[in-house]
Amino acid sequence: MANGTLNVTFSISSTDLFNCITLNKTVTDALVIDGTNRQGITTMVTASGSYLDINIEALAGSAAAGKKAYIYAKNTDLVDDLIFADDGDQIFAMLSPGEFMFYPTCDNTKVQVKSSANTPTVEFLLLEVS
Repeated sequence: MANGTLNVTFSISSTDLFNCITLNKTVTDALVIDGTNRQGITTMVTASGSYLDINIEALAGSAAAGKKAYIYAKNTDLVDDLIFADDGDQIFAMLSPGEFMFYPTCDNTKVQVKSSANTPTVEFLLLEVS
């Protein structure tokens, strides 16, 4: 699969979070995506009993050799939380309804998600870097 570029912009701001300063920060980057495991924006119904893998194939390589993927995930539910864990079932994130995250991951062969209750939907994007 040919290389692709993912243009990313992250912006945070607040006028009342701190007493003496205004927070206003924007960071941009152009990320080269050259792995074969690419999942476009997709949704999946979760369950509260056990984790489900969001990647359809194992992430390749090793941490020492540069195994890496970029993950975007959003909790589209209005009530229940989503719980994310690595391939060792170690929880690394919890998204409340409407929250999202974008992060690089490495040294994992899979990323897992389950719900705090019921069957909410997770929206996600997974882009592997070889």
